[in-house]
Amino acid sequence: MLSGLKKNEKELALPVKIAEFAKLLDDARAEDKVQEELKAKTQESTVRLNKLMKDLKDNSARIISSLQGQYGKKNEKLEEFGIKPLKSGRRKPAVKQQVCH
Repeated sequence: MLSGLKKNEKELALPVKIAEFAKLLDDARAEDKVQEELKAKTQESTVRLNKLMKDLKDNSARIISSLQGQYGKKNEKLEEFGIKPLKSGRRKPAVKQQVCH
């Protein structure tokens, strides 16, 4: 479109100057390129972040398992590490409801 406008500039009566239009077009292309580069960086960052989160989860599971092995799964000392200890004790037996006749 731009090349056609430039070729026929003298015979066209346009409300916009072709040079101004060309600059806007160049600026838009430049911004599009920046946006594409940022998308690529975002995708790369997401891949790295997902790997880090997986590694953190794996290491966290190992640490929790180790602490539970050292202190026991019911020890309240686990709370110092942000781990809920398992509750000890039995379940209360279910109460039988009597049916009124």
